[in-house]
Order: sequence, then C-alpha cells, then structure tokens
Amino acid sequence: MKLPLLTTSWEGANTLAATMVLSNVILATLLSVSLVNNFSQHETTRLVPPYLDKAVSVGWNTADTEYLESIGMYVATLAANVTPKNVNFVADRLSQLLTPRIYQNVRQQILALAQDPVFNSNGGSVRFEASQVVSEKETQKVFVIGQMTTQTISARETKSVVIEMKIIMENGRPWIASMDHYDGAEPRTLSWLEKNPSKTLEIQKRQVEAANAAARNQAAQSSQPTSEVAQ
Repeated sequence: MKLPLLTTSWEGANTLAATMVLSNVILATLLSVSLVNNFSQHETTRLVPPYLDKAVSVGWNTADTEYLESIGMYVATLAANVTPKNVNFVADRLSQLLTPRIYQNVRQQILALAQDPVFNSNGGSVRFEASQVVSEKETQKVFVIGQMTTQTISARETKSVVIEMKIIMENGRPWIASMDHYDGAEPRTLSWLEKNPSKTLEIQKRQVEAANAAARNQAAQSSQPTSEVAQ
C-alpha cells in the first residue's frame, strides 16, 4: 500500500476542509455586518417642500437647513393666520406638527381666540406676513420675522413679531419641540442672549412656567376617563 501518499492526501483534505469552514465563517460574518448596516441606516430623501424652489435632503434624524426653515415658515403662517371660522382647523392641523408636550398649551391659546366674544362676534382676524427667516444650527431654532395684524370691526393693530421655534427631526419627520413669539424684529439667538443676560433669565423663567403648564395639561388629559377624552 502507498501509505505516504494516502497520508498526504488525507492531511490535504483536512486542511482544505478547515479552510472552507473558516472562509464560510468569514463570509457569514461579513453578511451579518452588511445586514445590520442596511437595517440601521435609513434612506435620505430629496424633495421640494413648500416655500422652496429647490430640492433638499431629509434624513432619518437630520435635514438641510433650508428644509427646516421652510417648515418653520409653514407653521408660523398656519398658526398666526387665524379667524373665527378656521381656528379649529388650525388647531387640529398643528397636532400633526407639534410635540405632545407643547401641543395642548398652544391649542388652548389658539382656541381662546374663538372664545373671545369681541374677536368672535366682531369679525376678528389675526394675519401674519413673514419677511425673513433666520435659523440657528446650534439650538435647532428657526426664527420667522414679520408683521402681525390683529383686526376687528372697530380696531386694527400692526406690529413686528418674531415667531421662534425649535424644530427637531425624529423618524424622518419634523417636530416642533418649542414655540414662542415676541414683539420686535430681532430674533433671540445665542449671541442676542449673551448680550442681554437679564432678558435671558426672564425668558428661562417663562419657559419653565410654560413647561410646567404643559405638564399639568398633559397630566389632566391623561387622568380623564376615556369617554370624556373622546368627547
């Protein structure tokens, strides 16, 4: 018998088998890594939203500045153009854009106009015309600057207003995480806050009060029976 030749062939077969097993393990590992990456990464969409004339990129948790500014413009125009006839429509539409933490508080402020007898019975309206949009990447804030006109049959008032919003991206869609408005034409950016420390404390206090009010509203809503909430 040719034992040396047989032994050599057997050892070669074992070596080949071990190599095949190792290569299969490596290929399986690479395939697993590829699948994990594919499932964890989300497609970036390019679209042309309202108030823009060019395509922008929108990812799962990020978006181009131009896109966020267009969302801010849309929300400001929607929330600040109110009449007795459209107030409920505006409040309902905002529910799709505002986070639950702040929605109830903003909704109450808007619906309060409908319950104002002077505004409701005298053909009242609030109209906002934007003239400039400023964004701040560090704070994720968008500032929409413009003229707000409040009008009834007997009176009309126009003033400069800044509508300030913090816009975040979650699961591929924008959310308004905070919303405020104040008189003037100067947005309260980080540089503005640094130059006005006394105003900063006042703003922080008001934000805490608004956050507490929103928390109380949310707690009150969750404590109501299901039948009452449905009504």
